[in-house]
Amino acid sequence: DCIDRTLEIVQMKAETKCLELVPWISSSAPLVMMGDPGRLRQVLLNLLSNAIKFTPGGLVSLRCRPSSDESRLLFEVQDTGIGLSQATIGRLFQPFVQAEPGPTHGRGAHRKQRRGRPGQPFRVLDPLP
Repeated sequence: DCIDRTLEIVQMKAETKCLELVPWISSSAPLVMMGDPGRLRQVLLNLLSNAIKFTPGGLVSLRCRPSSDESRLLFEVQDTGIGLSQATIGRLFQPFVQAEPGPTHGRGAHRKQRRGRPGQPFRVLDPLP
């Protein structure tokens, strides 16, 4: 329900930019989990919104599956956008870090997606109950 609602929120943004929003949830992912759905929604909204914002064409995907030891859920957001330089990646996840300002990044918006080149997914692990 949390993931479906999140996808509903960003679907219109994706459609406005003629982007394909591709969700994939593993059949082995649990249907119910304990945790903070508001926080998960916030993180996924941030990642998906940024992926849509910085992707001029193509697709944005959200994948969800259990980790290899099945103790956590793995969320991956992947897009066909411009990616980030290695220098920028080293500065991510610091308070108030901003990607390089300039015409390729619009107004220099904050982007918390760790990628070295276009197409590399950003991964977030969330503990399972």
